[in-house]
Amino acid sequence: MLLWANMHGGFLTGIGLIIIYTLGELLNRRNSLKYFGILALVIPVTLINPYGLKLWSFIIEASLMSRPYILEWQSISLTGPIHMFEGIKIHILAGFMIFALLILIVGIKLLRQKEKPDWTRILLVIVLLCLGIKHQRHSEFFMLAIPGLFYHHYLDLFKPMQIFIKNNLTDKIYKIWGVIKYSFGYILLAAILFYSIPKLSNSIIVDPLVYPVGSFEFIKQNNICGNLATIYNWGSYAFWKLYPQCKVLIDGRYEEVYPESVYDIAMQFSERTGDWQKILRDYHTDVIVLSKRYYSPSDVLNLKDWKLVYQDISSVVLLPNNKIKSFYIYPDYKNPIYSKEDFSKIIIWN
Repeated sequence: MLLWANMHGGFLTGIGLIIIYTLGELLNRRNSLKYFGILALVIPVTLINPYGLKLWSFIIEASLMSRPYILEWQSISLTGPIHMFEGIKIHILAGFMIFALLILIVGIKLLRQKEKPDWTRILLVIVLLCLGIKHQRHSEFFMLAIPGLFYHHYLDLFKPMQIFIKNNLTDKIYKIWGVIKYSFGYILLAAILFYSIPKLSNSIIVDPLVYPVGSFEFIKQNNICGNLATIYNWGSYAFWKLYPQCKVLIDGRYEEVYPESVYDIAMQFSERTGDWQKILRDYHTDVIVLSKRYYSPSDVLNLKDWKLVYQDISSVVLLPNNKIKSFYIYPDYKNPIYSKEDFSKIIIWN
């Protein structure tokens, strides 16, 4: 816990897990003293950090913070997010949904059998399932815990199928079936590995369909400096690509660096909601990079005193009318040199 609390705010998950076991064992009428002892040790240890009690105030604030614009903090939706596999649409959280369905079936079966409830497992299922449904990023905790906790119950669900196969196969064929069954997991992992290897790269590649590779290269090559307004998802890439040439509106460090008032107005601009042009009026801006996904051509035309100077497949660059030059270098965003740079380079922050 000493290492965890000083490395990542997720240490709160570990404490929550101990609390669940403490309450569960109390409800099971078992000795939960050891869990109280663990809590008594790990909670004070979290105070051994550079910020002391202030770390806890930040963690509590961050845990309760609303993040309506961050996809992984949104609730699970049946419509997505979607991953394309060989042209087939697959829900990224399909595994979570399958295990949630299996746990529902297991729960109904245990109720019918009137087994003595294990409140520790029940609390874990309820808490982890609710967290996973409420925030997509928390679905991983459910996926990690549930298969281990209910492994044997899952096997029991398939026992009728196993009996049917055994009764309808000869002993020799059934032995062969056993080998195939136990080998299937390894075969599947090997197939995934061989499928993935050709798609792997020894360097990070920025997809110009997703990121403004050409627009940022246009700004860089033409030495355009000043305050850059762009969408949230491009902020960190802009920092890496253009700092210190440009200062960026917002990036992924929003909780630690930016006041909530600035974050709210920046996300209005990023998501094109409400009076999204307000930030251009309230904060001096020298260059704008807009996403073609969120902004329409009419949005660009309606920005008075701004002129479009460059566009690629995913983005456009706008500059103030009074700062337009007669000549610009126009890079080809399809050039792989721009999307295969050394992303391990060190950025010196002032």
